[in-house]
Formats: sequence, structure tokens, C-alpha cells
Amino acid sequence: MARRRLALPAVLPFATGALAATGCGASESGTGDGAPEAGGELTFALASDPGCVDPQQQGNNDAIYPARQLVGSLTDEDPETGEIVPGLAESWEVSEDARSFTFHLRGDATFSDGTPVDAEAVRANFDGIVELGARAALGSGYLAGYEGTAVDDTHTATVTFAEPNAQFLRATTTFSLGLLAAIPGAAAPGAGAAGRLTTSQAGPAHSRTERRSP
Repeated sequence: MARRRLALPAVLPFATGALAATGCGASESGTGDGAPEAGGELTFALASDPGCVDPQQQGNNDAIYPARQLVGSLTDEDPETGEIVPGLAESWEVSEDARSFTFHLRGDATFSDGTPVDAEAVRANFDGIVELGARAALGSGYLAGYEGTAVDDTHTATVTFAEPNAQFLRATTTFSLGLLAAIPGAAAPGAGAAGRLTTSQAGPAHSRTERRSP
């Protein structure tokens, strides 16, 4: 299986600072005293092992918690109103027949390795999720009937479907359709997992520490 690095969008609409690590396992608990500081390491426990650190390949409830912290999506959802709001895309248009979705990306968004989040990254990710098939159970379902993604310009991508896909716009708020950077010359995102997001076991079974490499 081809390897790829999990370089994550550095501009995350839900992030409050530089989240350097997300994971679970046994550790000493802090008192919560003092002013918050950017960076550091966060450890928390899950009831079961997520199994795979690739957000696009995760499908169980316990996997959702770390995955949502590790990847940015084209859109987000207002937790109070349920309204779809900008994420990595600052605006979008949907065709009347719900078969075509055009996203206008933020110009300042980058992956954690410094490469830009551009229209080509959108195309590579969605193509890769479809290629994963059953390994990306949630994402491939959201992309049912996917015909392809056109790179209209550097920051504009148009996703088309063979049939109306009314669920797709809201699905772009999920981690399952979050964007990852590909290694140049390697398989598209969605073809495998490994790389800059390293994983190590910590503590008892079903405990895991997931740490982003410097």
C-alpha cells in the first residue's frame, strides 16, 4: 500500500491555538490552574481503539473525537443554529439540481507542512476517498455518484455528481471529507496512511497517543 504523510490544514476553524498533539492514554491529570498556553500535549481516554489515525478512514464514535481535532474541512457547522458556515472554503455555490458544488478556498490556508490548501488538494482528496471505497465508509458514502472535481483555478474547485446529492454540502463539514496533503509523486490522499502524524501505544490496551511530528 502506498504511504502518504498526514499533513493537516494549519488553518482550522475550530482550533483555538497550536494544537500540537491529540491522543489518549494514562497520564497525570493537571489541576487546571493558570493561564492557558499554546502548544503542549493533550491526553485523554477512549473506550475503544480508533484503529487508524487517518481521519478519512475512521468510522466509529471513539475515532471521531481525535479526528475532528486533526483535520480541517471545506465548511463548518454553527453549533447553535446548525447553519453551514465557512471553513477552508470561504464561500460556495450549489447548482439548482444539486449535482454541482463550487467552492472558493481561503487564500491563507496551508497544511502543517506549509503547502497550500488549494483546489488541486480538494481534487486529490476526493478522488482518493472514492479510491479507498469501503475503507472510507463514511466519506465514500457522502461521495456516492461522484463524477470528479474540476480545478477551475488555484482557489476554486467544482465537484460534480451523476445524480443530485443533497447531503454533500453538509457532509463537507465532517472530518470524513477533511483535507490532507499528499507526498509529491506518490498516491493521492486516501490511498494509504502513515507519515508526519506518528502513532505510539501508551498504557493499557485501547489507549493510544497520537502526536504530530515537529
